[in-house]
Amino acid sequence: MLPATQVIEFDEAGIHIRGWENKTESVFSPSTPGIYSAPEYPEVISERSSQMRIVLLRHGEPDVPSPGKLKASEIPRWIELYNATGLKIGHRPSREAIEIANDCNAIVCSDLPRSVESARALGVKKVNHIESVFREMALPYARFPSPRLSPYMWLVLFRALWFLGYSANGESLHEARLRASNGANRLTAIAEHSGSVLLVGHGITNRFIATELLSSGWKGPGDPGKRYWEYGVYQYAI
Repeated sequence: MLPATQVIEFDEAGIHIRGWENKTESVFSPSTPGIYSAPEYPEVISERSSQMRIVLLRHGEPDVPSPGKLKASEIPRWIELYNATGLKIGHRPSREAIEIANDCNAIVCSDLPRSVESARALGVKKVNHIESVFREMALPYARFPSPRLSPYMWLVLFRALWFLGYSANGESLHEARLRASNGANRLTAIAEHSGSVLLVGHGITNRFIATELLSSGWKGPGDPGKRYWEYGVYQYAI
């Protein structure tokens, strides 16, 4: 039985959070503790269904602050602002994304605003699980004397260094892969109960989870999509 703790419902009046019974917490990596969930979907897969399905969808475009050029020492504050940001006003998902989201029995988000607000933009009525294990992979940074560059340039630089093994002030590549494995296992467990599950996730984390799913026998694309609202569908015969 999956743990029951928190469910978010959307309506015209706003966002409602309810259901804190039997709260469970679990540490998935040093930088991303916590799990919040509530199974608000059928507990048994329909006998007519011959396969489970997981959809990995990237969130919509966030309303990222534009502070101008920054020194390396200013990047931590920019990351905080980015992670607190919701969706850009007027940014809407594609018709295909809306359709596939509303065809899933369970909805999963990270605990970042851009993920939860994307679920609402997709028109889903409930988010069954909000879990920090699905956050974007933490960006490393350094506080050395530096020229001023745009946040985008720092992002590209530090992410490239991260793939080469640099992880100061973030999570290592090994920790990221472990978190992706935990996330893939979590989605599989939810799919075993619901039959189909949508993760409104983040670009790099989604790709890492896709790799884990494929290595476990799921069928689907190697890359679930880099652009906002892009998604990949993964299926497993049962």
